[in-house]
Amino acid sequence: PPGDTLLDSAGRREEGDTTWEDGSLYDLYTVTGQAGQTLAITLESLDLNTFLIVNDGQGNELGRNDDIDTAASNYHSFAVVTLPQGGEVRIVVKGFKVSARGRYRLRVQSADGTAQPQLSEAALMWVEANRLLEQGAQQFGLSQWREALQSDEQALVIYRDIKSRTGEARTLNHIGLVNRSQGNYSAALGYCEQALAITRDIKDRALEALTLRNISFVNLSLGDYGAALDYYDQSLAIFRDLKDRAEEALTLDFIGNANWERGDYRAALGSYEQALAIYRDLKDRAGEASALRKIGNT
Repeated sequence: PPGDTLLDSAGRREEGDTTWEDGSLYDLYTVTGQAGQTLAITLESLDLNTFLIVNDGQGNELGRNDDIDTAASNYHSFAVVTLPQGGEVRIVVKGFKVSARGRYRLRVQSADGTAQPQLSEAALMWVEANRLLEQGAQQFGLSQWREALQSDEQALVIYRDIKSRTGEARTLNHIGLVNRSQGNYSAALGYCEQALAITRDIKDRALEALTLRNISFVNLSLGDYGAALDYYDQSLAIFRDLKDRAEEALTLDFIGNANWERGDYRAALGSYEQALAIYRDLKDRAGEASALRKIGNT
């Protein structure tokens, strides 16, 4: 009957999981249903942007969902499917990004056509923290530094309250970048270094690489090209290890910029050419055009 729970399981996307066709890691769950039965499937996480795929026992797709409500910063996933025939139902739990790692909770309930997502209180608080962090990013883009910091600090309190260390690290990174834009370089480094320690503690390598890159930005503002290039190199190595070619190309681009700024045009050219090759391979026309322009100016 509607309301019966068929599955309620907590898990973690982590190294060693099976790899999906797009290169991302995934976990697979199965339940058994009857012909005509409607299932409501809720996937929530305090660490990652989830992605949900529902197949029948023969691999035919019954439904999928990325975000419950992107506009509202609700990046949990929810799907309602009615089974055309009885038997096994396979539920694929993955992240929107290939690099996504972290904890999640999956619930499957028998339902009717009016079913709604069954999110925990912490999951709803995570949505509000996301909204505040994105609001801070918008304010940052408008050079509203004080307002951006206020939004970020509110998000940070919530992420810490629900023990979302990924959210905490992301917010500390953003607070660091706001401080950098205000010229508070020492504070910026401090926030980014706090974020870096968290990413390493939770073994979120993609977020670690992004944080290392942010530390490079701060060092560039300080005029310390050696430190900036060292952190860029660490970031690049991780993106290559993760096989994230888009971020690899972008980091090479940044390395080229740093070398150009310090007058090492040969090194800059080499980085731009490596980035160009990846942009072309990815069919990223905007990236390709930018790299060609930089090569022409070097």
